[in-house]
Amino acid sequence: MTYQTHIRQMLQLPNVLAQCTGMLGWLLSVAINPFLTDGVAIWGWLALGGMVLSCLAMSTARRFVLWRLFALVFVVFEALAFRFQIAGMGEAGYAWMIPIAIIITLGSTILFAQVLDYGIAAGAVWLVLFYGQFDSVSPQTLPLLVAIMVSGMVLGLLLSATFVRIVGSTLQLKESYRLQAETDALTGISNRRALMLDLERVCAEPSPDWYFVMLDIDDFKRINDRFGHDVGDLVLRETAATLSRHFPDGYFGRLGGEEFGVLVKSEGDRELTLRLQGLLDDIRANTQAGSCFSFSAGVTRLAPGSLPSDLFKQADGELYHAKRAGKDRVHYRGAMICG
Repeated sequence: MTYQTHIRQMLQLPNVLAQCTGMLGWLLSVAINPFLTDGVAIWGWLALGGMVLSCLAMSTARRFVLWRLFALVFVVFEALAFRFQIAGMGEAGYAWMIPIAIIITLGSTILFAQVLDYGIAAGAVWLVLFYGQFDSVSPQTLPLLVAIMVSGMVLGLLLSATFVRIVGSTLQLKESYRLQAETDALTGISNRRALMLDLERVCAEPSPDWYFVMLDIDDFKRINDRFGHDVGDLVLRETAATLSRHFPDGYFGRLGGEEFGVLVKSEGDRELTLRLQGLLDDIRANTQAGSCFSFSAGVTRLAPGSLPSDLFKQADGELYHAKRAGKDRVHYRGAMICG
């Protein structure tokens, strides 16, 4: 899972709740504001409409950059909505500018997945609320106002940086646990669970170019008994490494014991046969384990409506025929294609 996917999944609901809170907060403040004798100008309601639209756009955005952009747009519209409300409050409105700016900037921390985005949004909020208002600030209170603005910005940036770091750490832990759950500890390749997930994904969008290969190391028990389990483990690791070299464009994993599975896309039976023959030759020539070894394999081709259980059964049947026919070979559709 990428950081972008993780952050969107993690923040989807909190973002919507935060945005709805901002919109409802504005409506409630309009309803109970005793200083709005003439109500809010039409521009305030248009800004509320912009908040609604940017919230919807953010929720449905497919591209991560747009998702980030609409978060910024929402905060700007929120600041505009409160600016127009404050404008209708007369002299009493100035006292509310700083509290509102702090509430918006700190409350919007959760909307941003990057500290830079938050910094831009926070700066935009202060600019929208205070643009053109500094002339009414006395020289004596101006330093205090600047100090409050800087303190609010620094606090918001610290919160944003902490939040982003926590989200990133969560992703790292999540990926670490996923890898542990889907990786075979001995060989370092996918385990049965991970390969089954890959197979389910491919079966959901079937293509006639996909093949499933089930292979089994020949006489593996004899290797363990004769040379020891250390050599047997080395044979398994060498098989996994060879699969990695021959099928970098496919999915492969250890199904358990001495069985491996390969899910590979090929332009036809002939191309697959050549690749499997190369794999078989490479395994035969491998001397890293200190003992020559080979494998037998069964192949099946994916068809529309194929289920992982059906593919396992078909490939296992072909593997059985390869073993019965003498091992050290690959069977497909009831006949040997490599040997």
